[in-house]
Amino acid sequence: MPAADRSMEGIYLKERPGENERRNLLQQVAMGLQSLHEKGFVHGDVKKLNVMRVGNSLKLIDFDATKRFGHLVGAKFSSGILPPGKFLQLFYKLNSETEKNLYCSHWSSAKLTNPELWQKVKPKYGYVVKTFQNTQYKLPYDLVKAHPSLDAWAFGVLMYQMYSGGELVPTNINQDVLDDKIEQAATWTQELLEFRIRKNISNAFVRDLL
Repeated sequence: MPAADRSMEGIYLKERPGENERRNLLQQVAMGLQSLHEKGFVHGDVKKLNVMRVGNSLKLIDFDATKRFGHLVGAKFSSGILPPGKFLQLFYKLNSETEKNLYCSHWSSAKLTNPELWQKVKPKYGYVVKTFQNTQYKLPYDLVKAHPSLDAWAFGVLMYQMYSGGELVPTNINQDVLDDKIEQAATWTQELLEFRIRKNISNAFVRDLL
């Protein structure tokens, strides 16, 4: 197999694909996801950095977050592509100091030994992702099971980025939501989404798909 030459992020930023090429790129990603779903797996981390061009085709990479349908997801994530609570409930608002203490206790070892991981999972303005490191320990929320809708939302985020030139919600280089935007990411409503899409996507067909 030939080596990958550029991620979808690099293609978008450096090659500036036109509308037809963007449609072709997204179609290849969709076909890759369809193949994965037909085999009973959810990718779990669909973003431009995890799509690489190999030869003339795009390939999904980084299957660390991939799970079989019905298995628990959330141990690995990029919060900027996760659906808000109304859709698949992967964000959670800690409702009390007791819940916060329970959550922080679960991650106490990471807080001491892995500052980078703790920065990713620590509560931000009262919100967390429904993540975990050991299912034997109690958490203030129920864990989420893998479902194709997780990839469907992430693919929609990808499509929005490719056609609007911006992000649905501001993120860092790893596509994790910026701390002060976590509430926005966690509380999207259908009305707000439709307004954002109408405002920033000029292609009517793409608007309808989103």
